[in-house]
Amino acid sequence: LLTEGVYHGWRPGTVYLTDQRLVVLRKEPREVLWEADLDTVRDVRLAPERTVGGEERLRLEVSLADGRRELLSAGEPETLYDLLDRVRAGRLAPALLSGAVPEEEPAIAEGHLWYEEPRRSGPLWRGGQARLTAGRLTWKSPVDARPALVLPLTDLAGVRRVPGYGPGGEGSVLVLRTTTGEEIRLAADDPDRWARRLTATSPAAAHA
Repeated sequence: LLTEGVYHGWRPGTVYLTDQRLVVLRKEPREVLWEADLDTVRDVRLAPERTVGGEERLRLEVSLADGRRELLSAGEPETLYDLLDRVRAGRLAPALLSGAVPEEEPAIAEGHLWYEEPRRSGPLWRGGQARLTAGRLTWKSPVDARPALVLPLTDLAGVRRVPGYGPGGEGSVLVLRTTTGEEIRLAADDPDRWARRLTATSPAAAHA
C-alpha cells in the first residue's frame, strides 16, 4: 500500500478480498492499514510503474467514490485485478457466499465487539461486527468472508462480566457459557448493554 503525507512510501501488508470489501492487513503488529467497501470502488486498473532499480512493475490503482485513488502492490497483480473485477461484477458471489450464515432475521442489536478467537498459537482478540437476532449471535471480522462465530441462542446457557482489563477497557469482557460447557469471550465498549440483550433473548441464560 502506497501512503502519502508525512510518511511517503510502501507499507507492507496482506491484501484480502471478500464479497463486501478490499482490505490491506498488517500482520505484526496487527493493524488494518486500509480498507474500502466494494460498493465505493468506482474503477480498478493495472498501472505500470518503474521502480528505483529500473524494473517495471504493475500496480493496482483503485479509484473510490470520494475521489481518492489508492495504489496497491501485489505479487500477482493480474490475478488480484481479475478477482476484484469478477467480484464487483457478481460473477463470484455464489462461491464467496457458500456456507455463509443467512441474515434474514431482523437484528435486535448490532455493533462493534471484540472476539477472543481460539488459535493454535494462543487466543487472539480481534475486532469486528456483531449481530444479534432472536435466533443467533454472529461475529465477523472485516477481513473474513463469513462469520467466525455463529452461536444459536438455544446453545447459550449464561452470560457474565468478568473483572480485569479487556480491549474495551476495564471490565469490558463478557464470558458466554454454552450448554456444552464451552466459554466464549467477547469484549465491548458497552458490556452491560450486550449482557442485557443476550440475557433477554436467551431463556436459558436468563435463568442461569
